[in-house]
Amino acid sequence: MELNPDPIIGLESRIWKEVSIRVAAPLLQATPAYQSLTQEQVKFALERAFVPNLNQYKIFSITDMIEDIIIVDGLVADYNTRETYIAPCCVSRTVQKIILPTSSLINVPFEVVTRLLIVPDREVDEYDVMMLAEETCEMLSTGSESKCLQHTAQERIRNRKRNRSTLRHKFITKQKSSHTSSRSVPQSLTSSISTTYSRSRTGSITKGNVSFHELPEEQEIEKDSQRKGSMRSSLD
Repeated sequence: MELNPDPIIGLESRIWKEVSIRVAAPLLQATPAYQSLTQEQVKFALERAFVPNLNQYKIFSITDMIEDIIIVDGLVADYNTRETYIAPCCVSRTVQKIILPTSSLINVPFEVVTRLLIVPDREVDEYDVMMLAEETCEMLSTGSESKCLQHTAQERIRNRKRNRSTLRHKFITKQKSSHTSSRSVPQSLTSSISTTYSRSRTGSITKGNVSFHELPEEQEIEKDSQRKGSMRSSLD
């Protein structure tokens, strides 16, 4: 996990996501927004969800970018009402802020690490959600964690641009290659066509020669029979 420490899509987060989807699917089906969906449809909707590392967060704001939050492990409390949500359960969509156990606002007699499965809006990237969270949420330390996430997001954007540039270059190269191929026939194809044409032409000419050479041979046979006939008549 240390080799892939990304706080959003790192190895630890991906493992928790696989576990969380199994826990969250039946919980969401019990809510009004998902009651009409099958379990497979709910799991499909959860494919865009993620489980971020919230160790540095004390207060987490539920912005418009987030559709649903499911507590997979640990607990949280509503910032306004102080209502406690204990895993596994869904956080009400009316909740705007949640208090995490790392905050002094909530008294937890034992050490607990809370894991949240966050379902973002369909048109939103998980990095957009967490970048906004860093601006609106209260954190233990905004220094290294913020810089790390910003660096990760910037690196991901650069990789996307690099991949798009590579794909664009490959597409243009392929188009040029196909255009050149359509204008000039490859040498191997030319020689193949030439050979085929020569062979077919030679075959037809050979057949013509055979028919042509058979004619004088028949004339010789006819002349020979005429000579033999004249010889018989002279003897008679």
